[in-house]
Amino acid sequence: MFHLHKLPLLKVALAVVNLVLASLPWQLQANQTEQLTFAADRWCPFNCKPNSSLPGYTIEIIQRAYSPKYQVNFREMPWTRALRHSEKGVYQGVVGAVNGEAEGFIYPSEAIGRATQVLVMRNDSTWQYQGIESLEELRIAVIANYDYGPAIDSYVSAKQHKRNIITVRSDQPLVKMHKLLQEGRIDGYIEDKSVASYYSHQQGDNQKIRFAKEFASSLVYIAFSPSNPQSRALSSQLSEAIVGMRETGELEKILARYGLEDWQNSPD
Repeated sequence: MFHLHKLPLLKVALAVVNLVLASLPWQLQANQTEQLTFAADRWCPFNCKPNSSLPGYTIEIIQRAYSPKYQVNFREMPWTRALRHSEKGVYQGVVGAVNGEAEGFIYPSEAIGRATQVLVMRNDSTWQYQGIESLEELRIAVIANYDYGPAIDSYVSAKQHKRNIITVRSDQPLVKMHKLLQEGRIDGYIEDKSVASYYSHQQGDNQKIRFAKEFASSLVYIAFSPSNPQSRALSSQLSEAIVGMRETGELEKILARYGLEDWQNSPD
């Protein structure tokens, strides 16, 4: 039988328990689950709408790679801001960087995809590519601080102050560039082939565009913050997880949800 005179002792015991819990590291109080946050602009199907049923295949991969110890979050923002904040250590890294694009960052040994840059034009355009200088005939949109490969980067750098290059800074640059193209305000834009295909299909515009030219093809990575002492360990863990998911077939299943195949099977 419970006695009323024992209530004061019970209160003391509860108070002691609360003090002990409060003194524990916050990681233990949260069942040892830590937070990892990565940043980038929207680049679907690589990374899509955060916290949705299809957050992007790279997000699904890193969520599985770090579970159950870490909870992975994704923040959508302009690419330049994602690079700047991740460099300072505000976020653990950026999603979708090609080699050397995020200078000073830690790159894993395993890529998380492959990007092939294309010139996207309206289907009713008859313009034909005749070498890099023929781009001067067009008004082209590009995304600020993106790495498009040596040929396009050199061209953009040389022509960036001219009216035929439109530099886009936005959380969702593809949406803006595609709208400009459909409105006839630009002649084309440079984007990854998978990204442009996925977006135009979602918009029902896949019959309204054509890929006038394929440029560089590069592996893309999760690039980890140079300011985070855990970056090398996190980088190694991700690479090991990707190799493991490829061997078990889990990687193939994730990619299939986005209509993609393993980038390792794509030509260089």
